[in-house]
Amino acid sequence: MGAINSKRAIEPLVEVLKNDKEFTTRSTAARALGAINSKIAVEPLINALKNDENEYVRCAAMDALENVKDPRVMNALIVEATKGAKSKLRERARRLLLKLEDPQAVDSYVATLDADDPQMRFKSAKILVKLNSPKAVAAHEKASAIIAKGLDVIVKVLSEWGEPSLEMLYNRDSQPVGVQKSTEFEVVAK
Repeated sequence: MGAINSKRAIEPLVEVLKNDKEFTTRSTAARALGAINSKIAVEPLINALKNDENEYVRCAAMDALENVKDPRVMNALIVEATKGAKSKLRERARRLLLKLEDPQAVDSYVATLDADDPQMRFKSAKILVKLNSPKAVAAHEKASAIIAKGLDVIVKVLSEWGEPSLEMLYNRDSQPVGVQKSTEFEVVAK
């Protein structure tokens, strides 16, 4: 139903999203509502993101909300990114917020500075440095340190390994024998 991009499909899809017993069917309904991209579907999708008992349905609802320009979506993502109980959903919400680079999500960006994923830390740091809000300024020192560390890694690699190291930064599978992969290199590669 979502593939036809019809507004008439919204109501039946919302009904399926709310009431179907099968999580796969609810997930499919969420994705179809996302494909339709209607403001009418925002509230049911946010409700599924917050309340569905199945993580796959919640992820599908989050994905469906990705391209919706609505402050309610941003608020739901911020709540999920900062207070979400499931770490997989929390990390997914943080990644989506990083993609959106929205000033409303400063708290989420600050929280992401402590994420396990170095790429997320680096991206959050870059966004916080760009933002000009009081909370962003407070986190600026930590963000700057993360960026500086990434730059230090680049300089160290270039000085120790020379020009071939640039290729390795972009193609991490072609490392010389005896060189271990480092998550710090992943920070620089993206």
